[in-house]
Amino acid sequence: DVVREAVESGVEVIVSRGGTAEFIERVVDVPLVRIQVAVTDILRALRRNGEYPEKIGIAGFGNILYGFEELGKVLGIEFCEIVLEKQEEAQEKIAAAVKNGVTLIVGDAISTKVARRLGVRGELIHSGKEAVYKALREALQLAKIRREEQRKSELLRMMVRQSEDGIVA
Repeated sequence: DVVREAVESGVEVIVSRGGTAEFIERVVDVPLVRIQVAVTDILRALRRNGEYPEKIGIAGFGNILYGFEELGKVLGIEFCEIVLEKQEEAQEKIAAAVKNGVTLIVGDAISTKVARRLGVRGELIHSGKEAVYKALREALQLAKIRREEQRKSELLRMMVRQSEDGIVA
């Protein structure tokens, strides 16, 4: 309801990430800029946990996770990517990762909640200022381009309406 109300009040672009972004895309027809999870966001989550187990699950919706493979090489940790398409599959996919030796899940709110239910630690990834700033800049640029395209389209419509001779293509 909040998203629909925002769109009805004139919101031109929405900035979100993870499962919330997936939901918003299904609910409204407005451009969406996704906040990307950066390696530094993952590092912050690991640091909050205090220790690095040998096998860590990185969980999230869609293709929001970039660069964690290289991070694993640098830290000597095996990361297991757990890509979620729907909230309903979180339980099954995270349980499979735990069965394969994952002892810490780093991810979104849904993933960390499921991890705790399964008896393993879950650490929430918070989006850093850098990632949020980048997404906001992209959203502002997108809104500017959309407004310019709307202006051009309106100008063309006005020209066609005012043309006495019509336009032959």
